[in-house]
Amino acid sequence: MTRSATVAGLAIAMMATWLPAQSSSSPSPAFEVVSIKPNPVPAGARLIRALNQKPSTHAEGNRFYQKQTTLQDLVMMAYGVWDYQISGLPDWAKAPNGDHFEVDARATGETTPPVDQLPLMVQSLLADRFQLRLHRDMKELPVYLLTVGRNGAKLSEIPGEPRRGTTIQSLVNLLSNVVDRPILDKTGLTGSYDLAPVSALNWGQLGAEHRADPMSIPESLTGTLEDKLGLKLEPRKEPIEVLVIDHAEKPSPN
Repeated sequence: MTRSATVAGLAIAMMATWLPAQSSSSPSPAFEVVSIKPNPVPAGARLIRALNQKPSTHAEGNRFYQKQTTLQDLVMMAYGVWDYQISGLPDWAKAPNGDHFEVDARATGETTPPVDQLPLMVQSLLADRFQLRLHRDMKELPVYLLTVGRNGAKLSEIPGEPRRGTTIQSLVNLLSNVVDRPILDKTGLTGSYDLAPVSALNWGQLGAEHRADPMSIPESLTGTLEDKLGLKLEPRKEPIEVLVIDHAEKPSPN
């Protein structure tokens, strides 16, 4: 699955929510029919994905369809993780330059599977067709802590339901596209806020700056966070839960 390198506006990415481990005592939800075919990238084509972008898992009716996806993309979808939370993938399974596949899976009936069931169904697909085996572990990784600055937060909270503002976690997901490591929310801010100053940033330029020097935070980003929002990004090392791939195979023919 490809992604544009430009993050336009204040788009809200999916949260990195860990899904419960599948129980061996009860059958996991699964698709009724699954078709997986190689779908190589055309010769000379160049795939670009947004930095740290996590693909979303969705279905239309009873159909889960991915036109051109890698095993890494599918693991990210199924387990709700970012790419830096996966280790041990073989080279052929990695995005964006690994082997790509067309996945067409159909659930029983005509309705869309419940939102909490669909990722589990993709997990079953991975175990069955890619022979995927994995376990969870903790790994100390470089991170940024998003904290409130010395002079306090400069945020305008937007009350009312449904919320019309943006949560700090959504801001974290957005900022994760243009920095070199995970961002952990340590602000303690739980409301919905007006983050218009962040939406005005030139996200394409931020992405270009990061690709030129992945180990730096773009100055325009840190300046906006501190000056306009009263927030800071502090580099640290923290234990992060990761998925360790024990075994994976290219999918068997249909």
